[in-house]
Amino acid sequence: MQVPIFDYCPTSNLLHIQINKIFYMISYFHLVLAPPTPCAILSNLIFIIFKRRGIPLKKRALMVFSLPEYKEEIGRWLWCLEDVRRTLLTQLNGISQRMLDTKIDERQTISTLLYHIALIEADWLYEEVLVTEWDPEIRSLFSLAVRSEDGFLAHIEGQSLEEHFYRLHKVREAFLSHFRSMDLTDWRKLRILEHYDVTPEWVVYHLIEHESHHRGQIFQLLRELRND
Repeated sequence: MQVPIFDYCPTSNLLHIQINKIFYMISYFHLVLAPPTPCAILSNLIFIIFKRRGIPLKKRALMVFSLPEYKEEIGRWLWCLEDVRRTLLTQLNGISQRMLDTKIDERQTISTLLYHIALIEADWLYEEVLVTEWDPEIRSLFSLAVRSEDGFLAHIEGQSLEEHFYRLHKVREAFLSHFRSMDLTDWRKLRILEHYDVTPEWVVYHLIEHESHHRGQIFQLLRELRND
């Protein structure tokens, strides 16, 4: 993904260049990880060292880009959708099965929320954007409905992080593929449904909002589980 969030002044000293690269990577991950983390601590320490040694740094440029192969406006919305996913996967990378499946109080588990995120994205794609039958490969990724009979999200347990990542990836791959050939007319064309009408533009907006909401819940669960 083309997201050069940090851009530091080049220096003539090779060591300084290497340190700049290290700071770039550490600062980048500090941006997407919820503090406090070792990464955040190390980032702050390196920043202090840079300041004391007078190594020049440029301020961050926080920008929205457009994904290639899409119409400019559509690509910018999809970049935002992908950016939310990037921060989610970065934080989840390497967590244990216990953290995925542990239920805290009456809240949903991380596994349940990941399953829900993928299922809702697929549902909006096929039911609202395309208004067509589901791709059988995508349908096969979901053995349970969105909610159980008691109205709560379907409880997911025992699925590995790799399984969750695979499901999220396959759904997102299918989702993005259907927008590559879409023009702005279709982007804003209402899909006439039984209970409401909706445009693909609004669907993408809603999915950004939806995943951001559940990402926040997941990050809070991770903080509590890591402190347990």
